[in-house]
Amino acid sequence: MGTQIAPSILPVTVTDARTSEGYELSRLGEGLVTGLIGAAAIAGFFFSVDLARGQPLHTPTILGTALLRGPAAVAHPETISVSIAMVTFFTLVHFLVFAGIGVVASSLVRLGERYPDASYGALVLIVMALYGFEAACAVFAVEVVGALGAGQFFAANLLAVLGMSGFLWYRHPRFQILTE
Repeated sequence: MGTQIAPSILPVTVTDARTSEGYELSRLGEGLVTGLIGAAAIAGFFFSVDLARGQPLHTPTILGTALLRGPAAVAHPETISVSIAMVTFFTLVHFLVFAGIGVVASSLVRLGERYPDASYGALVLIVMALYGFEAACAVFAVEVVGALGAGQFFAANLLAVLGMSGFLWYRHPRFQILTE
């Protein structure tokens, strides 16, 4: 009934939930696309910031280094050279985490369509996604926030939340977070 996007390991098709026509997308597929949107928004934001500073891929290098070697390893970010290995490592972890967040978000939205009280779970997830990484870094890795800037984390997470929410609201127009 749906159209196959491309031959792959996971047969995923895409649906426009606003019409009866279009493509179907499983909960897993929708979650993966949702997560991909969020991860790409953050990666694109930081790539643009790094490019404007003349240091492309500096941010994922810092984050990969902090994740793999500990926050103390980024105490002096100006001394860290771009490492394709760190960029690759962090990008993989980043996209896997967002894939999980996307699957949870998609599931909560689908549940909220059937049970409006469950939609508050989606609101909690949005708030956690917006502030969660920054809060975790502030508690466990102050050096990372200092190296990259708290405002940038907030802006990047805001773009991710807006992109993911927009996609899910487009696909589920009956979903409402605040009901009567």
